[in-house]
Order: sequence, then C-alpha cells, then structure tokens
Amino acid sequence: MNYRKRLIEFILLLVLATSLAQTSPAAGLDILVAPTLDNQLDSWLKVEPQYGPTIHMVETIYPGQTFSLRALFRGFALSPESKAHLSYDVAFIGPDGKPAPDHEEGMIAYVGPVGGENHIIINQHFLRVFFDETYPLGTYKIVVTARDHIAQSAATARGEITLAPFEQVGRFASFDFFSFWIRHYFRYPDVAKAIFGMLQFAQTEPEWIEQNPRFASFAGKLLEQNSWLWPHLERLFRDTPDRQDQLVVLTALHPDPPRGMISQFNTEQQILYKRLHQAAVTTADREIDRLWGEFYATGQIAPLKGIVRLLTPFAQPSAKDAEEPVNAAYDSLLEQGKEIALVAKYISYLLNHGDLTAEIKVELGRAFEEIEEALAEKQQQ
Repeated sequence: MNYRKRLIEFILLLVLATSLAQTSPAAGLDILVAPTLDNQLDSWLKVEPQYGPTIHMVETIYPGQTFSLRALFRGFALSPESKAHLSYDVAFIGPDGKPAPDHEEGMIAYVGPVGGENHIIINQHFLRVFFDETYPLGTYKIVVTARDHIAQSAATARGEITLAPFEQVGRFASFDFFSFWIRHYFRYPDVAKAIFGMLQFAQTEPEWIEQNPRFASFAGKLLEQNSWLWPHLERLFRDTPDRQDQLVVLTALHPDPPRGMISQFNTEQQILYKRLHQAAVTTADREIDRLWGEFYATGQIAPLKGIVRLLTPFAQPSAKDAEEPVNAAYDSLLEQGKEIALVAKYISYLLNHGDLTAEIKVELGRAFEEIEEALAEKQQQ
C-alpha cells in the first residue's frame, strides 16, 4: 500500500464547518470513515444544508487506483473560544485479518473554530491511498482512531474498501440500462464496471460516437482522470483479441492516449483509431453533451456551471403561430434535473451563491421552479 498526505486549505474547511456542516445530536465523539474517489467534494461543499450534503463513497477499487480517505466527526467538545481540536490515526487490516504495515498517526482532523458542538466536520489532513500489484486482493478494514483534545476523550470507527481484480463481473442487460447507470455513476463509482460496460456496447463506426456524444464524453473523462487504467487496458488488449476493436474505440475517446496503447495496434487498427478519434474530437464540440458526460463521470459542479452559462433568455415569438424558441441548455437542465437529484441541488446552490448574470439567474430560477414542481408531483404519485 502506498499513501501520501495532502493538506486541504484551512479556509476551505473553515467554511465547511461553520456554514455548510449539518447538525445532528451525538453522545460523545462519533466518526464516519468515508473512502471516496471525489477530490472536489462538491456534493458536500456545494450543496446547501436543507438539501442534505453527502460524500459519494467508493466500495471497490483496483490495483493502482487511488482513493481519498476522508472522515467525518461529530459529538466533539469545544473550548471556551468555541474551537475544536481533533487528531486521528489510521491503520489498515488486511484480508487475512492481520494488521497491514502501513499506518499513520497524529494527523490533524480539525483545529479551529466551529459553529456548534453538533456540527459535522471533515478531516483537514487526509491520506490518498492506493494498493499496488503486490497487495493481496480482498477486503481491507480501515481503522480510524480519533482523539478529542478538548474533552480528553477518544473514539474508534471502521470502514472497508475492497481491492478487486480488474476483470469483468457480469454484463449490463441493455444499452438503455447502461446509459441510465452512467448518468448516476458518480453516486456509486466503479471504474472497472464502467470500462467493461463501455467495451460491451462500443461500436466501431464513427457514426456511433456521433450518435452517443455523452457516452463518448463520459468515457473520455473517465480515462483522463484514471491514468492507472492504461496498464490494465494494455494487458487486456494483449490477452483478449476478441476485444481489441472495442479497445481501439475506447482509446479513441481519450483526448491524448498514451503511445504504449496505440503502439500495439496493427495497421488496420491504426486507421480505425484515427477515424474514430477524429469523430470524438468533432463530437466534443457539442458543448452541452460534452459537459453532461463530464458531469456523469465526476458528479462535480463545474460542468453544470458550464451548462448554466449557456442559458439564453427566451425571446417572445414574433407571431401567434411562431415556433417556441429553442434553448437546448434550458431543456437539458430540466430533463436531467428531474432525474438526477444532485442537479437540482447544485442549481439551488448556484442561484444563491453563483456568479451569474441577472438574465441567466432568471432563466435558471424558472428551470428550478419547474424541476421542483415535477419532483413534488413524482413524490405524490
């Protein structure tokens, strides 16, 4: 196992603890261990308290894949100055039940002011962890022991992460179901499952990429964010000749794939790759589709901001029988906001905290009202 510390800027966590943290009563120090692939934590930081901020946790990782080890704390004591002081240790127990040699002690959980004793705070120092090929496959227990230096107390909590082989486990029933799964991928991320799903449905015609721009964008973003995948994909290319054409398609969806992968292609596959890559580049110009694909892959607010900035005020038709003006960004926000809860939560945040023009804010507010009405009707059914 390898790990490295990373310090999140104090001001970020200060805002989190005083403005966005959720309140919930707890008897004594309580901990939630939260392994995650999300480095931005927008679903926690950019969601208002009344909509339930959350951290999307990961259950399964693969050799070479990095995850962030976050921990949430509540039930801590405060000093007379309303400050908290928490530290924590991390240890791992291997699949064989024996302690792993890797551990870290005395990390800063939180030091600073907090709005109240029942607030939930997140660790300021955290580990980024990955298991290389030398580690045995199986489920690892993550043991976090925290100390409350104000109350002079301690607590321990456990989480789990499963190190699995990079291989296909099952197949998707249909492309429609896989498309639905992709749209909600960020909630339960599983990179291998996504990759093998893409290999299951990828077709070798440029027209297929052009007809599925969000799929192409999702795949490209996933590959771009997970460079650890390429040794697995190169091995898969060598070991499974029947998948080679689909792996050419997948490689073509990356903006700049490594030469090690492309060098394995024969002449015919090189020609196919160039045709498909050009189709992917052209498709990426369809900005709304590209941004939605990136949102599906990350669950982050940045792609949604990009879509919001494409909103244009609706013009009044010049005649009674004139067609309604087209606003693709508006329509896509309505469609996705009614299906994906996080979209509506981000829209609410942007309305209250986003740097938006008055015109865009009006259009976004109208979209949010329509989404809320649709969601309310769905709950009543």
